[in-house]
Amino acid sequence: AYSYSTDTETFVVSTIASTGKNAHKFRRSRGTLWKIYNDDVSSSTNPVNGGSWAADGDIGDTSGDITSLFSYSDRPYIGRTDGIFQYDRGEDVWVDMTPEYTGLYHTDNFKYGTAHQGWFYLSTANGFFRFDGDNFQSLRNLIFPAGLEALGNRVKSMTTDGEFLYVLLEDGLAETSASKS
Repeated sequence: AYSYSTDTETFVVSTIASTGKNAHKFRRSRGTLWKIYNDDVSSSTNPVNGGSWAADGDIGDTSGDITSLFSYSDRPYIGRTDGIFQYDRGEDVWVDMTPEYTGLYHTDNFKYGTAHQGWFYLSTANGFFRFDGDNFQSLRNLIFPAGLEALGNRVKSMTTDGEFLYVLLEDGLAETSASKS
């Protein structure tokens, strides 16, 4: 069960019924708290005891797994093994922003991302992109995830300090094994 606090000193353990009290990831977007538990996405404007969580149903093809939960430009985004999905408040639906990834399941697709200087940066198993809310721009010429596990070079994390974007790449060739030398 998750815990919450109003003063960061005293914490209360959630007693919301069933799996409502469980979460793997949280993100806030426009007064709504979003959470992932297993492959279920839920939202709440009152997630404290006495409140509740609304289930948001299936997002995308249910054979793909959720890899991440982001907030960018005051909207929630769900990363999945088969695409990135943006919540449309007006229609109350999740929109697949990358239909070209349908069927291209990979556990590293849309797993890592961060907002930096007005852009939303995202990685996939074999790509690196930035998104301005409407359009994607490939940045593979800057950072090239090889897409071949033996070569490594996959994005493993990213963050920003406001001035710089930091990207951690796996160095699969640094190991000294017979298969990688």
